[in-house]
Amino acid sequence: MKCRSLLILGALGGCADSSPPLLYIDATPDGTALSVELARDPGYDFSDTHASLNGVDLGSAQVDEGANGKVFTGDGGRLASATWQIAFAQIGTSAHLVVQDGGDIVVDLPTIGAQRTATLTTPLTAPLAPGSSLAATTGVASDIVTGSFIIEQPDGSPCMSPGPDQSQPGGGVSVTLDNPALVEGEWSCGAVPAAGTLFHGTLDLILDVTPELAQCTGDGVTCESVTIPQLETTMPVELQF
Repeated sequence: MKCRSLLILGALGGCADSSPPLLYIDATPDGTALSVELARDPGYDFSDTHASLNGVDLGSAQVDEGANGKVFTGDGGRLASATWQIAFAQIGTSAHLVVQDGGDIVVDLPTIGAQRTATLTTPLTAPLAPGSSLAATTGVASDIVTGSFIIEQPDGSPCMSPGPDQSQPGGGVSVTLDNPALVEGEWSCGAVPAAGTLFHGTLDLILDVTPELAQCTGDGVTCESVTIPQLETTMPVELQF
């Protein structure tokens, strides 16, 4: 489930006969709010569980009692959960999260709300060619970035998906354009253009961003990568074959 790919914390405390809790932090599907979900064994009592973000109590959680069974096996079993949401507009640049559930889990995301823009740093003053490199940045130096640089016809039909992207220091990412004559299936705008053809299209730049996770503390806590909603921009582009 994509919305649980941001942050997973194996947490602390709780009863000796219960499984360790999990904490998921993610953007909501519409990208406007941060979701904080604490998952425990089915039937867990969340009445003494509280969460705060930047010192503001998140109030009552939305509780799902879960269902007994083998969780994650498709037989209907699922963890119980307590979920809170807070709008990104209320967070500011950074997020300091504290979840109290038999002990404190503390998470700091100092740049989660920083201003970011998907920006192509490669000049487009001259036509690109197969083998050219493209680079982009979010503008936040501590970000880890992956990207899709898709060249399309003006109507949005994809023509060329560049080769593997490489994260760069300073919140950047780069790719090298594949030669569509050599990469099967990479060119879908009719026949591969003949040498000397100037192709007019659109570059669709899509960035996936992992912001800095500065702190994750608590007995037994395990943290995974944090990501935020995709950044996207489009611009005209020319390819010289």
